[in-house]
Amino acid sequence: MKKIVYSIAFIAVLGISSSSCAQKLMLGLRGGMDIGTVASDSTAYGISTTTGLIAGGQLDVWFNDHVALSTGVLLDQKGWSVESVDPDNFTLDYIEIPIFLKVAFGTGNFRPYVFAGPSISYMVLGYTNQFQTEDQNIPNENTFNINDLVNTLDFSVVGGAGVAYNLPSGTQIFVDAGYAYGLVNILNEKGKSSEANSYALLGEGPLFAPGAFLTRDIRIAGGIMFPI
Repeated sequence: MKKIVYSIAFIAVLGISSSSCAQKLMLGLRGGMDIGTVASDSTAYGISTTTGLIAGGQLDVWFNDHVALSTGVLLDQKGWSVESVDPDNFTLDYIEIPIFLKVAFGTGNFRPYVFAGPSISYMVLGYTNQFQTEDQNIPNENTFNINDLVNTLDFSVVGGAGVAYNLPSGTQIFVDAGYAYGLVNILNEKGKSSEANSYALLGEGPLFAPGAFLTRDIRIAGGIMFPI
């Protein structure tokens, strides 16, 4: 994990130092939704998707008309859902720093582009919404903090595509979609222990089945960028 962090830090420093060679800098905002789930080697539970928010600031460092380094600081709500009679939703709120290579095509106002690169995330809050049905058939929701069961850092590789429209003023509006492939087991040692992660408050079995949980999410977002 340390090697991953050091690699990301090196790429970030390289990108910042390369900004002195930039032809154009653009700063703006992006926002959209994160359709998240997890890949697990356990078959104890059925797993499906949940929808969260992804939003924050973005900086594009353009070296020419077609190639840029794109980074930023985002709030990314990853998560997943467990399929059962009483469904359970899990949400992990991350501060995320992506470092992408962006390649744009064409020369007109509408310009498609692709992007790819690593992204590192720091979890600030993890929680689960447990739904139980009472005898009166009235759903009852309970929320529990799961910070002590989940690793603080997550690392993903991300790729995607989008389209941008350049206004006469130089302002750019865009929409894109990407897929993030998590490479790190988000469960820590306590989270991987069936005994430690059981929910005594609910009188149920383990919260997580033993095994690896790796994030998988689709991001769909739009935004606006301003030349600086």
